Amino acid sequence: MGATVEGDVSLCDATVMGEVSLGGATVERDVSLGGATVEGGVWLNATVEGDVSLNRATVEGGVSLYSATVMGGVSWVGATVGGCVVLHRATVEGGLQLVGATVGGDVGLMGAAVERGVWL
Repeated sequence: MGATVEGDVSLCDATVMGEVSLGGATVERDVSLGGATVEGGVWLNATVEGDVSLNRATVEGGVSLYSATVMGGVSWVGATVGGCVVLHRATVEGGLQLVGATVGGDVGLMGAAVERGVWL
């Protein structure tokens, strides 16, 4: 069981010299890494009651929302991900937007439920 964050998690425009992990956490609002640079991977295997945004972010590793629950949307508009993007068994109540994103590996949605559309 992970931490509970009663507000937003914001790393907008941050530089992270390693991994970002919210494994098992519950975030009661939004998670935003807009414009951030992450030298490792981003592991958001969590419950997010708002939106998840990686707009314009650069992630050198992969991004995982494996078994995550996102009650809002997921937006990676203009993001660059060096590895794979994994949403296996994730539930996204809003849409999934990867418009203008560059992904160096596979994009996996096996068993995912995205309720309001996927935009690539």
